[in-house]
Amino acid sequence: EADKAGEMNSAGDALSERAALGARASRLLAAGKAVSEEIVVSLVLEAIRAVEGDVAHVNGGWILDGYCNTRAQCLQLEKHLSGYVEPEPEDPKKAKKGKVAPAAGKGAAAADGGDGAGGEQKPISALDVVFNLSISDEMASKRAHGRVRDSRDGNIYHLEFNPPPKDEALNDCLVPVEDEKITQLLPKLSAYAEEEPAILQWFSNFEGELLQTMEAEDAAVTAQACEALCTAIFDRKEAEAAAKKLAEEEADLALQE
Repeated sequence: EADKAGEMNSAGDALSERAALGARASRLLAAGKAVSEEIVVSLVLEAIRAVEGDVAHVNGGWILDGYCNTRAQCLQLEKHLSGYVEPEPEDPKKAKKGKVAPAAGKGAAAADGGDGAGGEQKPISALDVVFNLSISDEMASKRAHGRVRDSRDGNIYHLEFNPPPKDEALNDCLVPVEDEKITQLLPKLSAYAEEEPAILQWFSNFEGELLQTMEAEDAAVTAQACEALCTAIFDRKEAEAAAKKLAEEEADLALQE
């Protein structure tokens, strides 16, 4: 009973936190103000914790779609997920004055920035993979337009890429979708074009092949490629978990002997 009560309190606290963050965001939007990076990242983190804490969600995995949109969001997300903080850039003036080299250790690694220079290992991201889907502005606009909604059940179709079933009754119920994906498309594309180089540079700083860039003009082909890579990552993580469990069992047996 105590465990159940603890779980209920934990879930209630999470809901309260999410509700408070949502209320703050709503107030800012209603006042015509931008929602701060802190609130956006906090909302994302709360959603991640909800998935990871859901016992019915066996794998505990999650996917962020369309986020992060700025380098600042990338830094904040990584900081909260793994604890990694980007080292402060070294001041050239101070570097010239220093006559004694810093001792090897955590300080030296932080100063180096973990970019592989000087033999330092790159940091490991909390993320398994980042897909950078390359698509032209023309195709993005094409996908945003042409969407229709079934007024009866809310299902959304695309007249070219995901056409609705040939049903006369359905056709009479289809209405064009008019939302921010259309009205805010060009400003968002322009804003992301400015941020993209910095975002890609950030993800390229981490160990392994974290950043995966692929052409995304053909949605079906892109989906297959992403699924194949995700499956490979999932299989690798399962194998690593199994190997770790086996090593722990062998260590326990050795202690018993």
